[in-house]
Amino acid sequence: MRREDADVLSVPAGRTFALIQAHHIHAHPESYPYRQKDFIAFRQPGGVMSALYAYEEVAVIDPYDTPAVRSLDGPHADKVRAYIEERFRTAGFRHRGQRYRFYYLPPDGCVVLPHEPHMDPNPRGHVYLHSRDLQSGKAVVSPASR
Repeated sequence: MRREDADVLSVPAGRTFALIQAHHIHAHPESYPYRQKDFIAFRQPGGVMSALYAYEEVAVIDPYDTPAVRSLDGPHADKVRAYIEERFRTAGFRHRGQRYRFYYLPPDGCVVLPHEPHMDPNPRGHVYLHSRDLQSGKAVVSPASR
């Protein structure tokens, strides 16, 4: 498989990991240069990945723009608003004045990785991986590209 065939975006989740799990929502600044992939995997502290998630974009808004947040509509708008509210109370949004992309992670679109693969060393920032490598049972996987 060629590296451009990588189908998983892997990102560090850090302090937002618990929020992602609780709300099935992920957000990042619109300016981040992520390429759309079939799945996303969140790296917990230490780089462990416990699941692959299918995802769909819900909104692109500035979380500090209260009227825009209140006017969100669609099937996942309440989840996005709850995520934003809790994230302000916990991890916060570091990029004030920037728009963020918000994604819904359908619970039925999750593939559990019980062997909790990781990369060694744990890279900073995002990388692209192959889902087949993550599901191979190997504890250590290699990125396909950055």
